[in-house]
Formats: sequence, C-alpha cells, structure tokens
Amino acid sequence: MDCQILNKQDDHIWYAFGQDLAKPDNIIDTNQIVICSGNDTVLLDPGGMEIFPNFLAALTEKVSIETIKHIFLSHQDPDIGSSLSLWRRICNNDVKIYLPWMWAGFVSHFDAESSLISVPDEGMTIRLSSGRTLDMVPAHFLHSPGNLNMFDPHAQILFSGDIGAALLPKGPRNSFFVDKFDQHIQYMEAFHKRWLGYSEARDAWIGQARRLGPKMIVPQHGLCFKDDDVDAFLDWLGDLEIGVGVSVMQEVTKLAEAPSTVTPLPKPGPETLSAPSPATSSTVALAESTSSPTLAPDPTPQPQPGNADGTLVIKQDAPLFARIGGDPAVDVVVDAFYSHVLSDPRVSRFFENIDTKNLKKMQKQFMAMVFGGPDPYTGQDMRSAHARLVADGLDDTHFDIVANHLLEVLTNFQVDPPLIDEIMQIVGSTRDDVLNR
Repeated sequence: MDCQILNKQDDHIWYAFGQDLAKPDNIIDTNQIVICSGNDTVLLDPGGMEIFPNFLAALTEKVSIETIKHIFLSHQDPDIGSSLSLWRRICNNDVKIYLPWMWAGFVSHFDAESSLISVPDEGMTIRLSSGRTLDMVPAHFLHSPGNLNMFDPHAQILFSGDIGAALLPKGPRNSFFVDKFDQHIQYMEAFHKRWLGYSEARDAWIGQARRLGPKMIVPQHGLCFKDDDVDAFLDWLGDLEIGVGVSVMQEVTKLAEAPSTVTPLPKPGPETLSAPSPATSSTVALAESTSSPTLAPDPTPQPQPGNADGTLVIKQDAPLFARIGGDPAVDVVVDAFYSHVLSDPRVSRFFENIDTKNLKKMQKQFMAMVFGGPDPYTGQDMRSAHARLVADGLDDTHFDIVANHLLEVLTNFQVDPPLIDEIMQIVGSTRDDVLNR
C-alpha cells in the first residue's frame, strides 16, 4: 500500500494511504487518510476489513498505534469502517470513535461492543492535545443522508468523503494528486451523476466549501485536488447534472400517468429466432459499449425486470444498461443464456470442470460494464479468458452457436428488436478477440 504526505506543517502532517495493487480486484480502491498532530493520530475513514492488514502494516511504518486517539467515520458504508472492530482491539481503550448520529445503530453491526460518539447533523469540533482543532461539517445526502466531512482549519484541508471521488483504472501511480483536471473528469463524472441525489444538497455543500476556503480537497476514492484544481472541481461540480436516479423515477412517473402515448412491445414471432450473421454474433464474453436494454415479459414465470409490460419506456439516449433494465435484466438474461448453452452438446464440453457460479458472476459483471453500467469489470480480458477454449478447438462455428443462444434468449424476453441489434453488434465485434486472432 502506497503512502504519501499530502501536507506537512511542523508536527502537523496529513498522510494518504492507498493505491494498493495487492488488494483483491473486487475490492474498490479507497484512500485511508491519517492526520498526525503533535502526540495525536486521527484516522479518517480507516477502510474495510479486507484492507486492514495492508493498511496497518503501512501505517505502523509512520506512526505508533498508541498515538491513535480519534477515529472518524463519515458515514455507514463498509468500505468506510467495517474494520472498526479490528482497530478498536489494537488501539487504546480510550480511543474516540465519531460518526453521524443516524448511523450509530447500523455501524454497531460492524462492532457491537464499540462505544460510539454520535455527531449531530450540525457537526462538532475535535480538540487535539496540541491545541489545534478539527471540524466535522455536514455533507448530508452526498451521497449518504447522514454524511459528514472533516475540515482542518490549521492545514486548510477538507476531507470530502465521496464528494470528489473518482474510479480510476487499475495500475501504478506516482501521486495522490490530480495532474490534469480536464482529463480527470472522465473518472468522476458517472459516479457523481448517479451517487449525488439532488442539486439543493450539492449547492449547499459548494457554498459551505467556498466559505471554508480549503487549499486542498481530499476525497475517499481517487485523487486529491489542490490549489487551482480546488476551484476547478467546485465549478465543475456546480454545473454538473446530478441525481440521474431521481430523474429516472420522474420520467417513469410521467410515462405512467400517460400510458395511452406508449405502444406496448409486440411479441416477436418464431421467425425472429434465426441464426445471427457472422457480423453480428456473440459468445460468452462481450466488448465495449455505452448503452443498455429494456426487457419485456419472458414466457417462463421468472421475476421480471423493469419495463416488463411495455408500458414504461426508458429514454432512448440512456445507456444500453439502463434501457435493458439494469442489473435485474442482466441477471435474468445471463442465467437463461447459460441454461441454453450448458444444455447444448455442441458447445457444453467447453464448460466442463468450470465453476459455473463464478462464470455467471463474471459474465454478469462484464455485460453490465460493456452496456454502460456504473461498476467496473474485474475479470480477465477476453483473449486470456478464452485462450484455453481456443486451444481445445473453439472456432467460428461454436461462436455462432453460442451467439444464437443469446439471440434466442433476448428474443424470448421480448427485448425491443433495435436493442437486440445493438447488443448483437457489440458482441459480434468481440469475435477476433474471443478466437484469439
């Protein structure tokens, strides 16, 4: 786990720990922030239990465990503080643990024996033995309804939690700071649009941030902003359209109130089950896209994803992931798809001695990602994933068989034909990678 000094003024130091290439791939990367001031050490969002060993090892190279006097949890998420019980066991008994009042009963599920200090909505101040102070300030509904930031008036640094967060591609880095703000936006935009709920909370937070006047903003994910990038981030965030989850519900409500303007999806006839052309076929993995489908009812009595009866329509410019119905739709499609493939003797041999449960999990994650979903894919690239199958004889004929099963599943679920075409074009573009050509 990397460590960098973010700011140092005499005996008052801000450390960032993170960018841990040794962590499991399915664990989201987090920044563990540590303030050392005189004889006091303060942990800000110390992280989940999965990263505890690595963080502890890195931390003890910088500070003594005995100096940890305060632990701050900005909200209730497991990546914030599911390691709480582990920290409490190694720290002194008088360590103080702060968190928003509304989450005390929930965070206690991480550690029922901990004594928590519930912070009111307005926040509170921590006075350190050095005489310096740290101010817990409100950041409610960004994204958690009970959410706090930490402002250090001495160093003029604002720990912003998930505000300013970025989901960076995996790989080594040489800094915890944003280098080129315009290029960094791509890693922040989708997260902020979806995870920040509504503009009133965002605008109130920006006003508070400008009043505090930080020289540095430190989020819990991604990279930190300093100097001119602080204003650049606040300006960018103020202009961003957020609350896309809310807007989806508003759009659905409008359409539901005017059902006569929507034409239900027709049920395709058996002639739509013909095999796809080589240019539009797919296999057990897909490639890259920015859109998603909307599922209509399946003839079988399975749980139905959104837009099931054809009376609700997702915006046509929404990602394919949204238009197909999100995670529930992807789950249903992948389960049905593998049911077809695994029962087909022409291709089932390629799946012998494979953990199908994990295979389905990775396929769902992959499909969600290429259809424009918010979560990253953590599996192998397509060439590596299919190398053994190609060595065992996987060729164009098998590719087309598997692709036809996907087409059949999508048709059975009454996915709108234009969406089927869009999906099949995406997956057809993977042929050369899948066959290692």
